[in-house]
Amino acid sequence: MCNALSPEKAVIWSVLHGAPCETVLAGRFRYAPYQTLFEAALTLKAQGKTFNLDNFQAELSRTNASLSPKDLRALKRMLNVSPPPRIRDNANSFMRALGDIQSGQPVELHRFIN
Repeated sequence: MCNALSPEKAVIWSVLHGAPCETVLAGRFRYAPYQTLFEAALTLKAQGKTFNLDNFQAELSRTNASLSPKDLRALKRMLNVSPPPRIRDNANSFMRALGDIQSGQPVELHRFIN
């Protein structure tokens, strides 16, 4: 298993546990399931709903989106396990990295080693 954490997953995980996400655009996510999860999280947050599996599944169903079993397992884990301190402490760096990746700027991936 690779020790490098996807900046996209780190952002989703951080947002699910309270990190502000006003500067993140859904279009920055290149991995489609993370974009889908982020859009669902924004909708749930706007509606004042809690981030739990039932609410996510209802939102995904409402938008006719679905997740693979692998991505559903990842969502369950992200919902049930708080991000490690390194992820929480570097949430803003991960969010900046998403923007850098989208705009074609270089990203120092070694910063994201667990």
